[in-house]
Amino acid sequence: MTAARELGSGILEWSLGAFPERAAFSADSAEMAFALGDGRIAVMGVEGQDARFFAPHEGGSCMSLAAHPKGGWLSGGDDGRLVYTSPEGECTMVHEVPGHWLEVMAASQDGGTLAVAAGRTVLVFDLSLGSMTEYGPHQGNVSGLAFSPAGGILAATHVGGVSLWDLDEPSEPIFLELRGLNLAPAFSPDGNFLACGHQENAIHVVDLASRKVFQLGGLPAKPGQLAWSLDGRYLMHTGTRAVVCWPVPDCFNQHPEPVAFAVQEEARMTALAANTRIPFAAAGFGDGTVLLAELKRFTAFPLGLDPGFPVSCLCWSGAGLHLACGMEDGRAALLDLGKMLSEG
Repeated sequence: MTAARELGSGILEWSLGAFPERAAFSADSAEMAFALGDGRIAVMGVEGQDARFFAPHEGGSCMSLAAHPKGGWLSGGDDGRLVYTSPEGECTMVHEVPGHWLEVMAASQDGGTLAVAAGRTVLVFDLSLGSMTEYGPHQGNVSGLAFSPAGGILAATHVGGVSLWDLDEPSEPIFLELRGLNLAPAFSPDGNFLACGHQENAIHVVDLASRKVFQLGGLPAKPGQLAWSLDGRYLMHTGTRAVVCWPVPDCFNQHPEPVAFAVQEEARMTALAANTRIPFAAAGFGDGTVLLAELKRFTAFPLGLDPGFPVSCLCWSGAGLHLACGMEDGRAALLDLGKMLSEG
């Protein structure tokens, strides 16, 4: 076990000893966990308890992570195994796809449905029924997954476009043709728009009713992660030297002028997570800076973390009150937003 270190009001830090690939909060938001590059997961309580370590992918790398709605964690590894880790730390294999890295994972907002990419196929698990359905094959390896806000549609990105699967009628997907390698799909909060990144420094925004596509091209770097503001008016992405908010749906009617703030002169954004309860987003940069961005006044506040190594992952709790941060040098941090704001 590893003890927490207090960095300031509402901020705790742990040393995990391995690269944190992904972060997730438990279904009741009482714990956070990190998928580690050495095959373990680290679990900590939001009250600052010592970190506990479990090894669902011993000898490999833990590459994806989600909370199980009944407690515990689901993780995918480069060993092709999907593993359930109970709250007590007992590891049980759920499914195995030999020869595939289970790196791409998405969970529905209620946590009841989990999707995992295995090459050109997507495996969808109904966690309440314990059933699994295969979707695909797709045109190429699946590079990104996202559930619609209501959970009935699954978007899978790949070479040549996006496949939209109706989970109630999974016979054939709706195919949206978008040339090149697409990644990082993200539905708007109302489910009317789908945005996805593109390998060639671009973003596509799709109006799902009209199928009209708007392309944001010429971005400074590959937009590996996308996030929507709580009100759905703005789309953000990684790869920038500031927090950049593109207006949607105004981008379909005129040349969009983004709102950019909190400029970082020396580093690009490497991780991004929007809060789904309050108009805040967290932005992590390559120099270790983590900003708490307020999306109504377009202002940002740096968290008091030690700089130096890139931010690898960010995640808000379901209740929106806690933020999990992972850094490439093996550190993990927790922000208690309520405590930070109450104590100034």
